[in-house]
Amino acid sequence: MTFWKEIKNLKMVIMGFEKEYEKICPYCKKNFTATHLSQVYCPEKCKSRMFRKRMQEKRKLANKESDVFQKNNALLKSLIDKGTSKITKKELIKLGFNEDYYLKKIMYNNNLLTLLEDYYLEALSDVELLIHKN
Repeated sequence: MTFWKEIKNLKMVIMGFEKEYEKICPYCKKNFTATHLSQVYCPEKCKSRMFRKRMQEKRKLANKESDVFQKNNALLKSLIDKGTSKITKKELIKLGFNEDYYLKKIMYNNNLLTLLEDYYLEALSDVELLIHKN
C-alpha cells in the first residue's frame, strides 16, 4: 500500500467513514451500501439525476408562473384598450384573471394596490377595482 493510500484510509477511519450503512436510494429505489452516514444516493449518478429533475420541475413552475403573469397583463391591457378602467373583482376573475399571481400588494393612501408588470389594480372598495398603467 502506498503512503498516500494509507493516509487516505487513516482519514476515513478518523472521520468515521470506515463503517458501511445499508440505505435505499430515493431516486432509483435500489438498495445500496453507503460508505458514510450522510450519503443519500447510490453511487450510480442518481444524485446528479435527482438534481437535474428538481431543476427541471423548478423551471416548469417558473414558466407556468410567467405564463400566468403574461395572461394577467394581457387581460388588463385589453380592458384598458377597450376603455375599461373600472371593473368588479368578480368580473375580472370571470374574464380569467388569476388573483394569486402578482408582484406585490401595498397600501397607498388607504387603498390596496396590487402591482403587476405593466399595470396595477387599485381597490376602490371590497368589490370595485380601478386599473392603472404603470
